[in-house]
Amino acid sequence: MRLLLILFLVQCSFLSAQFNVQGKVLDEFELPIGFVNITVFDMDNKKTIYNASTKEDGTYVLKDMPAGIYNIEFYSFGFEVKNIKQFNLAKNQTLHITMKTQDVEILDDMVVQAKKPIITQTAEKLMIDISQSNMVNVSLNDVMKRIPGMLVTNDGISYAGRSDIRLLINGKTTEYMDMQTLLKDFPADQISKVELIEQPGAEFEASGSGPIVNIILTKNAKIGSYGSVKTWGGEDDGLEFGASASIANYRNKLNWQTNIGYASPTWKEFLKIKRRVGDAIYDQLTIEPYNPQTSYVGGNVDYYISANHSIGIGTRYSFTDSDRVSNSNTHVISLHDTKHLISENYFERKTKNYNLNPYYEYQDQNNKIIFDLNFIRYNRDNTNYIFSKNDLEVFDNRKYNQDADIHIQTYKADYIKEFNDHYTFRFGSKYKDIAIENNLISSVQEVGSTDYIIEPINSNRFLIDQHILSFYGKTEC
Repeated sequence: MRLLLILFLVQCSFLSAQFNVQGKVLDEFELPIGFVNITVFDMDNKKTIYNASTKEDGTYVLKDMPAGIYNIEFYSFGFEVKNIKQFNLAKNQTLHITMKTQDVEILDDMVVQAKKPIITQTAEKLMIDISQSNMVNVSLNDVMKRIPGMLVTNDGISYAGRSDIRLLINGKTTEYMDMQTLLKDFPADQISKVELIEQPGAEFEASGSGPIVNIILTKNAKIGSYGSVKTWGGEDDGLEFGASASIANYRNKLNWQTNIGYASPTWKEFLKIKRRVGDAIYDQLTIEPYNPQTSYVGGNVDYYISANHSIGIGTRYSFTDSDRVSNSNTHVISLHDTKHLISENYFERKTKNYNLNPYYEYQDQNNKIIFDLNFIRYNRDNTNYIFSKNDLEVFDNRKYNQDADIHIQTYKADYIKEFNDHYTFRFGSKYKDIAIENNLISSVQEVGSTDYIIEPINSNRFLIDQHILSFYGKTEC
C-alpha cells in the first residue's frame, strides 16, 4: 500500500509539471527572423494553448506549459508556415526552427519569391507594408495570423490577451460586417498596409478603447459585397430574443455599409446590503429585473472622387425602451422591535440616440488633410415611481420625472505630413459646441388621492452651454 501511494504521488507530480520551450527561428541563410507568430494547439481538442512571438533577434520562450503532446505552428510574412506535429513536452527543451522563404509562383522554370514586407515599429503603432509581398490566393485571415502577437481562432481575433479588437478598413468601421466572413473571404492581394494600434489616439475616441487593426486597401480596390443575417433567442429571466441584418459593398469608387437590428434581452440583478444606522440594523434585499428593447439602424457611404479626394457620410439611430419594476425588502432591526418595509420602484425610461458624421479627405504620398463633422443628439425621458407597500409610514409615495436633451456638434480639421517612414508631423484643431438641458421634477403623492404635488425645493434644472476650441500637434519619430 505504501509503494502504491508513492507511485501515485509521483504520477500526479509528473502530470501537473510545467516546462519551458525556447529556441530561435532562422531563415535558410541562418539569419534570425523577428516577429514570428507562434501558436501551440492541444492535440486532443485542437484548442489554442499558447500564443507568443519571436523577438527581433529571432529568439522565443514558451513558458510554463503543461506536459503533453502538442502541434506548434510558426507564421511570418514572406515565409511558408512551419508545422511541428506531435511535439512531446516532458521536460524543458530547446527547439530551433528554420523557415523557408515562400515561393509564390513558377513561370517557365523561373521562381518568383515573395518579398518580405516592411515592418516598422513606432511609439504609436506597428505598420506592416505588404504591398510588395506578393500574397496571392490567401485571405485576410492569413494576413492576420502573421501580425506579431495576433491570435486568430474560430472565435475571432485577439491581441495580447484582449478580444475587444476593432477592425477598420481605410480607417472606417466594419461593425456592420460579419467578422468571420470578413476574415475568411477578404482577399489579401487588395491590401496595401496593415496598422496595429495598441493605444488609439484621440482620432479614434468615438470608437472605443481597445486595440485597432486598420486595413489600408490598394487604390480602387474592388472587393465585392458581404452580408449577413443573425437571429438569437433564449431564456434567462424570461424569453429573450434578437435579430440583425447587415450588408457591405466595396466596388471601386463607391463603398457603403448598412445594418439594422432589434434586441430584447432579459436579466435580473440582486443587491443585498446590511448596514447599521444608530442603534438599528437595516437588512435590505433588492431584486431588479431588466428587459430593455432596443432598435437600431445605421450605415455609411464613402465615395472616392479621385485618387486623392474622397467624401463620405455616416449615420446611426437607436431607440431603447426600458420599463421595469424593482422590489425592495428591508428588515429594520432595533433593540425594541423589528419592522418590515416593502417598497416598489417603477421605472419608465425611453432613450433616443442619433449621430451624423460627414467628412472630406485629401491624401497624396506625403500629405493628408481631413475635415470631419460630427453631430450627436441624445434624448432621454425617465419617470420613476417609489411606493411603500405596507403600513409603515417610513416615506410618502413619490414620483420623479427626469428628462435630458443633449446636442453636441464637433468640427475637426487635421493635417498630417509624413516626411519619411520614421518621421511624421500632425497638427489639428477641434471646435465643440455642447448644449445640455437636464430637468428633475420631484413630486409627492397627495394623501387619499392619486394626484402628485410638485416639490419645487427638491426639483432642479441644469443648463450647460459650452464652446470649446482646441489646437493640438504631435510628432512621431
